[in-house]
Amino acid sequence: MIEESQNGTRNTLANQKWEKVGIFPKEKLRELCDIPQSVWFNDKDYNDKIPVEYFTKNKIESSLLLIQPSSLKILQDMKARAVFEYNSVKYDLAITDPVIKDEFDKKDKGEYNINVRDVYLCVSLGEPFHGFCYKLVAGIIRV
Repeated sequence: MIEESQNGTRNTLANQKWEKVGIFPKEKLRELCDIPQSVWFNDKDYNDKIPVEYFTKNKIESSLLLIQPSSLKILQDMKARAVFEYNSVKYDLAITDPVIKDEFDKKDKGEYNINVRDVYLCVSLGEPFHGFCYKLVAGIIRV
């Protein structure tokens, strides 16, 4: 990210040091959740992706959602996948969260049920690929 100073010079924020100013209270995480009707476009054939033409024709306000699922299991096979339910709709999405991927890559193949009492999912839309924008679980937050 680049910001312009008052004298017109540009500074990259990447070169600036970060300062920790506090810890966000985990009990307030629910207040940050999005409450969409669905995780973007759903169709019996397209639950894990959005056709690019739908994406370009319809106003999609954000490519990130923070949601709390009503159920969640991690399927570990060749790659970890999150199978969850949100608003009575079942989703089966690839996981890109590096911490979760690493954790489940060390486990045996199988299904792992996750207690969803204090679990949040950051769901993302990927870049267009072969005519679709794929839905991805970019982060799993366990409180």
